[in-house]
Amino acid sequence: MVKSGNSAVRRRNSTRKRPSRGNIERAIAPPPSTISYSGPIAFPQTDETTVTLYDSFDITATTGGPLVFKFDNNPSSARNWTEYSTAWNNYRVLGIRYRYYPRVVVNTTSATGPEGLFGVNTIVHGIVPSPTTLPTAMSIGQARPWVVFDRFTREWRMQEVAEATYGLCSAPALTSNTLIMYASAPGITFDYGTVMIEYLVQFKTHVQ
Repeated sequence: MVKSGNSAVRRRNSTRKRPSRGNIERAIAPPPSTISYSGPIAFPQTDETTVTLYDSFDITATTGGPLVFKFDNNPSSARNWTEYSTAWNNYRVLGIRYRYYPRVVVNTTSATGPEGLFGVNTIVHGIVPSPTTLPTAMSIGQARPWVVFDRFTREWRMQEVAEATYGLCSAPALTSNTLIMYASAPGITFDYGTVMIEYLVQFKTHVQ
């Protein structure tokens, strides 16, 4: 019999199947309206979890060369990385979202010509050398034109064997570059903006 409030309710179907191990958490979790609990304190743990980790990066350029920034799929700089990496043995990055927010809007006369503000942002896979010219940057990966004072959002998703291979949480490392931001020499030293980063990370195998 199953008790509901102060009354007893008899099961109508005595042949109901017991929940499988895969559904055990759902079976023992009480409904949201419950005001008392008498079940087990420790819920069964699954052997994997997927979470979002957050990071940010400032885009700053100096005179004398192009603006070049390369990002990768090593999430260890994320603010909440340690919380998960100390609890799990292995990880891989399923996807990353980049949101670029310019710090201010600046007139093109503040740089050395319009090319000083024009560039590309491109999603890449594998280990990619840093581009040294604008045409080279435009020929890499999934390139899009970009003016450095315009915001953008780009997304990277795991799609190759090296990217899908789990790494050690104790020794995180990049297996692929992900986003490259390139603009020709700006001609001035300037803090252009900030990239907000969201890593979708899958962890497996609990630390014993």
